[in-house]
Amino acid sequence: MKKSQLFLIALLSIVILFSAGNLFAGKTLYDDFSTGYLDGKKWRQRTYVLEIVAGQLVSKIGNRSPGMSAEVLPGIFRNHLPFAPPNPTAPETLDDIKIIECEITIVETKLDSATNSKSGAMIFGYFYNKNGTGTATGDILAQIMIGDRGNRGLEAFWVAVETLTDDAQTEGFLDGDTILGPGTLQYDTPYKLKISYDGTKTFDFSIFVGSTEYTDSFTGPDKNGIAITSLKSISTGIDATNGSNNGYVSAKIDNVYINDELTVYDNFSDPLIDLTNWKWSEWVRDPSNGYLQANIIGFGSNQAVNTHLSEIDAFYIEVKTRIDSGSQLSTDAWGISRIQGYYYNDCRGPGSGQPYNEYEGDVFAQVRLRYNSDGTLSANAYVDRSNDANESNYTNLFSHNFSVPIALDTDYILSIRFIGNKLIFRCAGETAEYLIATPVYTPYGEHRILKSRVHLDSGETGYMKVRFDDVYIEKKGKFNPSVPLLLLY
Repeated sequence: MKKSQLFLIALLSIVILFSAGNLFAGKTLYDDFSTGYLDGKKWRQRTYVLEIVAGQLVSKIGNRSPGMSAEVLPGIFRNHLPFAPPNPTAPETLDDIKIIECEITIVETKLDSATNSKSGAMIFGYFYNKNGTGTATGDILAQIMIGDRGNRGLEAFWVAVETLTDDAQTEGFLDGDTILGPGTLQYDTPYKLKISYDGTKTFDFSIFVGSTEYTDSFTGPDKNGIAITSLKSISTGIDATNGSNNGYVSAKIDNVYINDELTVYDNFSDPLIDLTNWKWSEWVRDPSNGYLQANIIGFGSNQAVNTHLSEIDAFYIEVKTRIDSGSQLSTDAWGISRIQGYYYNDCRGPGSGQPYNEYEGDVFAQVRLRYNSDGTLSANAYVDRSNDANESNYTNLFSHNFSVPIALDTDYILSIRFIGNKLIFRCAGETAEYLIATPVYTPYGEHRILKSRVHLDSGETGYMKVRFDDVYIEKKGKFNPSVPLLLLY
């Protein structure tokens, strides 16, 4: 063989190796959660926190992409802690709660870029109905809020609206005003807010700065019935219609009173949210400590915190994760921390000759840490095929139990790699492989998710505290050597 041919073959080999390295070894840091916020370009969800910390309720929210959870109306995002009905044996109504007060501390706000955006915390409620037709149309909503409206400081203000449709998805502005403008209120300082409804159609709104009370009032349309929308709450929220989804608010709430009673309704002295007082419980997706905390509590049914990557087709994903020792599980309950995705469809989709039947044929892969109620932990990998359109029936294709011992409060690196006809799972350096024996088409439900989850049957309870950090991905690439293959001949 001529020296020139040998040289070209050697050169081509180097190019192929270099290109293959770029294709398969281009692991890049996707997010280490060091900014304190979830980047809307990387994640479909944002911060959402509802938990008791050091004797106060911590409530946080970041506005999400349009259509995502916590968007109660277009561009309106709320993190409610709703009051439970005072009489649990009566029909569910909050009509008996007419006066609400609490202490609110604004820790941080970040305004979305939308015009007239707001970030703050509030007392919120539907108090009566002006029509009396038995539908939500005509429900009167009133709220007092402390927050940032882009006027260079915190303000206290109120607003009243009426519901214009039976599904409560359209509102009409009635009135609103500023009680205290910028310059008086400070971050990290508790202020008592109060809303008082007289039972007919008049509201008083108050904020206390020290011993000084600042007030305003509003008289609405005539009352013709109780509110059909049964919601009164202490909330954080963001108004950001047509924004860029980067608003944020963090607040602390304490010393809630109702109906001018002398006994406190809740001072959050219990370690968990009291479900005799409130309808919702702990839920945490929070990157504020340099990692993503993903906590979820459940009672008698499965609950989860999902954090979707925007890179839904990344062929490699890696994450450092742990299960914290604060997790609690009743007998037979169990929980997980995992990375997951639908990676391919084995019979449908573009190129298959068959249209999608939603999730039928989609193949789901996961690698996870599992925590059992008896205190044992394990690491597992699974591949499962969805046999129907609505993900109600699965066939297990592959399962593997890793031998590495798993402990609480310990970080483990999990990863999934998808290469052509193979899924490769890793946990703490140990590898398991699944060889794909079917065609591979783009899945209907393609996604990549970080998930914490508690698995519960009726009567079981559980609280999973999970951390994620240092997410790495590889995106799909193409092998395109700069030296033509014909040089081999």
